[in-house]
Amino acid sequence: MTYFGIHVGSSTCSLAISQSGITEIVTNDAGERVTPVVVAFNDKETVVGLSARQGLIRNGENTITHVKKLLACKIDDKVVEKYNSTHTCKLVATNNGKLCFNGDSSSNQTPQTVLSAIISNLLETARSRCGKLPSYNSVVAVPYHFTDAQRELIKETATKCGFTITQIISEPAACLLAYYVGQLSPKEDGFCLVYRVGGQSLDVTIVYVSAGIYSIVSSVCKDDIGGDNITQLLVKHFAEEFRRKIHSDVYESRRSVAKLASVAENCKHILSSVSTAQCFVESLHEGADFNCNMTRARFESLLKPVIAELIEPIDEALEKAELKRDDIKRVILAGGAMKTPKLQDSLNEIFKDAEISSSIPTDEVIAMGSAYQAAMDEVTVDADTPIKCIPRGIYISVIENGCQKLFCVFPRRTIIPAHAQKCFTVPAEQNSLCIEILEKNETMADDSSMKLGKIVLKELPSDPEVVATFHLRRDGSLHVTCSDKRSACHSGITIESSVS
Repeated sequence: MTYFGIHVGSSTCSLAISQSGITEIVTNDAGERVTPVVVAFNDKETVVGLSARQGLIRNGENTITHVKKLLACKIDDKVVEKYNSTHTCKLVATNNGKLCFNGDSSSNQTPQTVLSAIISNLLETARSRCGKLPSYNSVVAVPYHFTDAQRELIKETATKCGFTITQIISEPAACLLAYYVGQLSPKEDGFCLVYRVGGQSLDVTIVYVSAGIYSIVSSVCKDDIGGDNITQLLVKHFAEEFRRKIHSDVYESRRSVAKLASVAENCKHILSSVSTAQCFVESLHEGADFNCNMTRARFESLLKPVIAELIEPIDEALEKAELKRDDIKRVILAGGAMKTPKLQDSLNEIFKDAEISSSIPTDEVIAMGSAYQAAMDEVTVDADTPIKCIPRGIYISVIENGCQKLFCVFPRRTIIPAHAQKCFTVPAEQNSLCIEILEKNETMADDSSMKLGKIVLKELPSDPEVVATFHLRRDGSLHVTCSDKRSACHSGITIESSVS
């Protein structure tokens, strides 16, 4: 079976797929892993994503951005008033009270039809990857503070587009699921903090994890600060540099400011991975070009006041939960703005003793967790339907530090589906590892075992870090992958079901 995880944010959206025990992001038709949540309308077609964003400067009145926050809103809501004050394409109310946009080509378009265009684009991405499927079973992640009306609107829109929505989960839960928090060991417990900084909003959610169950203790949402504040900081700096060199004010022209915002956004992304970015805009204002070299050191110096604002809600969430910073065992980072190294460093300084999880790209983590949940989501059954479980325990046998050792992966009567992970220590002089997978009775009367299969990793580097992942699927089959973190060495096996 194939399952999907959907995440539509205010600035970008992404689609993850879970297939054969492997979860990954699906790239769009441009080869990108995330798609801008931008929709442009013209007389001939509807354009979604990067192409729409690139045409924002010349087609601003018919280009719609940040639609997520407008779902299930009314014309007199504060969020609509703020949107109309900052966006070229305005919202108006129809005779029946519904919101629609007032552009020449975008007239009669509602926030829901714009959302439909975005999700339809994600469905085309899914079809390009997998072809035509009987159903596109999916889980959608939404902000924790979303109302029932907003959740239902997203589910209804995604269903009309062609996805089969099996569940709607909160974004903090999706982040935790992406890292299997509480899913690999029932003994794992403690307080986790999910810190998401998107383009226009920030969420801090404290979750208590116990026996695989997530309980939200406190949540703070700020819809007036995010990655766009960092972009605007760069725009202001670039405008001052332009005025100092050319003696001209770019703020006199909305088109010039839009050009500068585009290059500032690109500069921000470049500086997240390299130390210097060259910024150039041809004919920025009054025929004058703009050219500026921005270093990461200078960029981080500019960031100091914004970083302080971004960090402040953390203490607010801790205070609401009546917790201290030392009480947090793990921090999960999410949102595109969290790629900023200085912001990550600030989190490391605040939570010195906590595990900071950021190995999954922060703008992909929510979709990844949603896809994982989609694959694990059980079909609803009535009280008379028996629950499937494995009749015998699943074990692995491995030689570790010169000794043959037996580990239990899934005990007898484990309910399926299930997921587990095991790390192995391999001596430096050993360049291979053999893992035997066994099915074994756990009773005193019968200690027999049956070999199901084995995985062999060869040509391992010195001091390898080997991780084995076990995915017990709904149909009872077992998919095992084994890989070394320090090299490309990996192997996998699928063992067919013995559960009737």
